[in-house]
Amino acid sequence: MRPLLPILLLAISSACATTPPAPPGEVGNDIVLALAEGRSADAERLFERSAAHEDHSERIYPVLFEAARERYETGDYAGASALLGFMAEHYPDSEAVHEARLYALFLQRATEEDPEPRLVDELEQGLEPVLASGDAPAWAHLVHTQCAIDRGELAEARTALKTFETRWDGEPAALTPYVVELVRYLETH
Repeated sequence: MRPLLPILLLAISSACATTPPAPPGEVGNDIVLALAEGRSADAERLFERSAAHEDHSERIYPVLFEAARERYETGDYAGASALLGFMAEHYPDSEAVHEARLYALFLQRATEEDPEPRLVDELEQGLEPVLASGDAPAWAHLVHTQCAIDRGELAEARTALKTFETRWDGEPAALTPYVVELVRYLETH
């Protein structure tokens, strides 16, 4: 019996070393909580530990995306864009993440009269991959217009606005008041 003890201990310790993390849905919720509490290093560790296991990364994605959508729908654009920023780092090939993040940043910017330079920089950085995709939605050109205005590049803003106007089909209609304000601003400056 005694010679089996080291083998048994080795088997138990090996099993503990390869224990999978919590289910991906639970890990996703823990990541959301960590990010909401400003614990980005913890969120990063949780993601990396879980993503090392087969298909966990893909199963965490919908949990994170749904949490971002919930924040967006309640008007927490900063929370949505922060969560989508985390996702953009871990799912760099996801056009849906990049577009959703850009739109959340844009709505966050639209609510601020005098935005912080950090937000404007983040908006421009988020705009790059969306425009580079070659199939950017029309509203991305409206974001480009706002970014150019924020930088004081009014000629560029007018060009971006013209591109937007030629591609926009009126949807989402909620953009109409914003478009009217940008047109008015560019006509008077």
